[in-house]
Amino acid sequence: MLGLGAQVPVHEMAAQLRRHFADYVDQTAHWQPAPWRSAVVWVAELPMLPLLRELLTADRLPAWIQADPHLQDVVRDSREARRAALARTRWSPLIAAWNQGLPLRAGWLAHWRTLWPGGAGAHGDALEHLQRRVQAHVDRMAGASDDNGSPAREALARVLLRFFRRYDQQPAATFAHLGLIALDLERLRGEVAERVLFKGVEAP
Repeated sequence: MLGLGAQVPVHEMAAQLRRHFADYVDQTAHWQPAPWRSAVVWVAELPMLPLLRELLTADRLPAWIQADPHLQDVVRDSREARRAALARTRWSPLIAAWNQGLPLRAGWLAHWRTLWPGGAGAHGDALEHLQRRVQAHVDRMAGASDDNGSPAREALARVLLRFFRRYDQQPAATFAHLGLIALDLERLRGEVAERVLFKGVEAP
C-alpha cells in the first residue's frame, strides 16, 4: 500500500509516489535481458527532472526540499554549489547537458540512448518511433492548461498501449508499459493532491 491520504503533505505524497515508481522500475529491470537493464533503470529518474530543475535554478530552496533526506548530499545555499554537488551524483549526465545549455529532458534522452546495447537493430528503430510519438504528446501536454491536460494524457496513454501490444516481449513494450504506470501515478498524485489541498472545503 502507498499509504496516501488527506493527512499526508503534498510534497511527501509526491516523494512516496516517486519512490514507488523507482521500486517498480527496478523490479521491471530484473525481468529484462541483461543488456537492457541499465536503460530500463534510467527511466526511474524521469520523475526527478522537475526536482532537479528546482535545485539548479532556485535562488532559495523551499523548506520541503531542504528537509528531504534523499537530497541532503546536494542541498547547498547557492545554485553553483548545488550544480557542483549534483555533478558528483548519478545525475551527472543531466548536469553535463544542463551545463551545455540543454534542457534536463534532452539530457535524460541523450543518456538513455547511450544505454541501449550495441546492435539494438530493429529494437532501436521501435524505440526511436516510440520516442518521437511520446515527445509529440509531451510537447502538446506542456502547452495544455489544467482544464484540458487530461485529454492529452489519455491520448498519450492510448499511444503507449498500442506500442505495448504491437511490440510484445520487446524492449519497446517494456518502456511503453513503464510510461503507462507513470501516467497512472501522475493521475493518482493529482487526485490525492486535490483532496489534500481542498480538505475541509465544502462543495457549493
